Amino acid sequence: MHSLVGRGSALASVFLLVACGSRGDAGSAPPPPTPAVATAPVGDVLLDRDGTLEPTDPRGVSSFVDRFDVPVAAGEHVRVTLTSSAFDPVLEVTPPRGAPLTNDDLRGDRARSEIELVATQAGALKVQVTSFAPSAQGAYHVHVERVRVPSTPSAPQVAAAEPARRHHVLAGVLSSLARPPQSAAQTPMPLRVGDRASGTLAPGDTTLDSGELADVYVLDVSAPTDLTIQMQSTALDAYLVVRGPGDVGPSAREWENDDSGGTRDASVSIPQAAPGQYRVFATTFRAGMTGAYELKALSTRDGASTGATTTTAAEQVIAGELAAGDRALVSGELSDEHRFTWPVGTAVHLEARSSAFDTYLILHTPGGQQRDNDDQSPGVLNAAMDFVVQEPGEHRVLVTSYRPGETGRYELVVRGGGAAPTAPSAPPPTTVASQPTAGQPIRGALAAGDATLSSGEFADTHRMTFTAGQPVSIRVESSAFDTYLIVRSPSGRQQDNDDLQPGVLNSGIDIPAAEAGEYQVLVTSYRPGETGAYVLTTSAGTTTTPQPGPGTPPAAPGVGSGSRVWVLSVGISDYPGGANDLPECANDAVKIAEALRNQGLTAPDREFLLTDGRATTAAIRDAMQRITSQIRPDDTFVFFYSGHGGQNESRSSDARELDAIDEYLFVHDGPLLDDELGRMMDAVRARTALVAIDACFAGGFAKDVITRPGVVGLFSSEEDVTSAVASQFQAGGYLSHFLRLGIQGEADHDPRDRVMTVGELTHYVWQQYGRHASDVRMGMGYQQLVVDRGAVRATQELWRNDR
Repeated sequence: MHSLVGRGSALASVFLLVACGSRGDAGSAPPPPTPAVATAPVGDVLLDRDGTLEPTDPRGVSSFVDRFDVPVAAGEHVRVTLTSSAFDPVLEVTPPRGAPLTNDDLRGDRARSEIELVATQAGALKVQVTSFAPSAQGAYHVHVERVRVPSTPSAPQVAAAEPARRHHVLAGVLSSLARPPQSAAQTPMPLRVGDRASGTLAPGDTTLDSGELADVYVLDVSAPTDLTIQMQSTALDAYLVVRGPGDVGPSAREWENDDSGGTRDASVSIPQAAPGQYRVFATTFRAGMTGAYELKALSTRDGASTGATTTTAAEQVIAGELAAGDRALVSGELSDEHRFTWPVGTAVHLEARSSAFDTYLILHTPGGQQRDNDDQSPGVLNAAMDFVVQEPGEHRVLVTSYRPGETGRYELVVRGGGAAPTAPSAPPPTTVASQPTAGQPIRGALAAGDATLSSGEFADTHRMTFTAGQPVSIRVESSAFDTYLIVRSPSGRQQDNDDLQPGVLNSGIDIPAAEAGEYQVLVTSYRPGETGAYVLTTSAGTTTTPQPGPGTPPAAPGVGSGSRVWVLSVGISDYPGGANDLPECANDAVKIAEALRNQGLTAPDREFLLTDGRATTAAIRDAMQRITSQIRPDDTFVFFYSGHGGQNESRSSDARELDAIDEYLFVHDGPLLDDELGRMMDAVRARTALVAIDACFAGGFAKDVITRPGVVGLFSSEEDVTSAVASQFQAGGYLSHFLRLGIQGEADHDPRDRVMTVGELTHYVWQQYGRHASDVRMGMGYQQLVVDRGAVRATQELWRNDR
């Protein structure tokens, strides 16, 4: 059941969906109310209705609810307004095939809620009216209208953004940009690819319709390029909105990002950005934030050449499109299949790029093994994977989407054979055959006459080899210019870095495990024409994959030699009947399992993934029995759940239930009580067991599962507080999102040594909650992370990342 709650913010599209069941009988849920259907629209008014919330209305978690269905067309720009003088109104709007948007108080007005959006598809716009206070009653007025934006050659149009990602309303600002500016602070500023702009958000700047201050930049792109725009600040929570060239309707595009890689910085990547004028809105996550920031516009650097090619002997770019009629996966996503045969031992890089949808890659080897990837890195929606061909025969590569129904053009990039993807052209690069001793500096200088990148910067190329499997750190420093570092691996994969951290102009790249063969290390500058001296250093750690001694089998990935990681990952978005469906929870489970797999921590026989209809009480019991029968005392076990949670009166005599209330996970076929989950966990005799539950009332499970040494728990909320959907992160919950980032390596920072400790992971998740979820107020109180380490020390090792 979705519980609607308000926040003291003017973000018209920020919404909180509660991932929990109702309090009462286990598994009980009210039937979905039949929505009123709006009459045929006349003119620009689609719905204009007076109504009353009263006890005879359907009831949500704590409030009465009225619902209306309003027909809308694809590309239609709509404003929904709800007002009441009798209660604090809360408005929820769900676009056709979109995620719900919720607003409580528009710009602090407790009598008015409003949401503005563009429907990406035709269908029924679902409008729900409820109240912030439990059981509030009284009269209200709801109004739905089309918004007409002037269409002139100089007036930008409102973009057809994805409703689930819209947090900042730009319609009024876009309209005002077509008129002469009222002040210098409201004049769009020019931004060029390669520029680094410093700015300050302060009173008097442009204000978005949703209340946030913003600086507006105009960026002209002259030719197709992989474009990245970054906003960094230590003073505010940065938020980027980039509006591309195009007209009203499906051809218009907007990109948004709040937190890049779990930080408070923002980054938008646009693969193969089309030529034209882009508007960049540098703003904040919440209204009222002010302070200094830095904005950068980057394009992917190629080698020292006068132009880039799309296909060489080592790189192939295949253009394709996901469209209606393509083969659909069992889970509903459209897919295209490509077949390849590579020699055994070939290092292959696959990448699926698209600006139209969130790409997803699936690889099937000749022997039948499957490997998946969703996002190449946190905040980047392109999928990528690297592997070495282990067996002869045909490999099947499926390009698909993260969500069912997504369509659009894509590029499949295939690199292999060890050659660099781009051949240099005259002038030849300034090359130094370098094989430095670890820590020994290489001193050089960028100067006129050096090789030039196609984007205009001078560059020196150093060729180096490292011990295969060895971790390597590469750093370049200069007091004369803003350094930029490019590293190309023997398999052809390229990594770029400008600044190691905000405000520091030196660059660095870490390679967790070096490939065999020759690396190209390019030292260049952030802007064209910069010159001066620099120092390049490399440092190497211990080999990450030690060779076993004679007669000793190789160590399995995990927590040291012979240790293994097991995972049972459960997520439910699609509940029976549809009334209690939740966004992203099933995807949370998929992504947690994928994060562990991509770190080399699990294997197919130690990974148990249960989503939607497969996530039944019987399936969970069976998986737990299979795990407990095979797990060893030095292994690590991860139990993860994302979905509804609930409470009912305790029927047991358990003295630990001080409130006489049991919690339960509301799985696909009914409740799984905390007492039973506790008994299951008692049977897991692993060295360390990590329990992570992202559901309402999750904290109530702590006293039932943290009952013996070796068990540590992360719970999304306290036992009497519900949990919110983390819509801005496209996650079912905040715990799900931050835990995934931590597993991917973001938590490995104290020190960064590819060893994840209990203290590192729990502190990282706690820290992210404080930065991004500290003011998430539910109907029963503020949502707070619960960490219970029981008898587990902070220094206890969870696993080693041997990749």
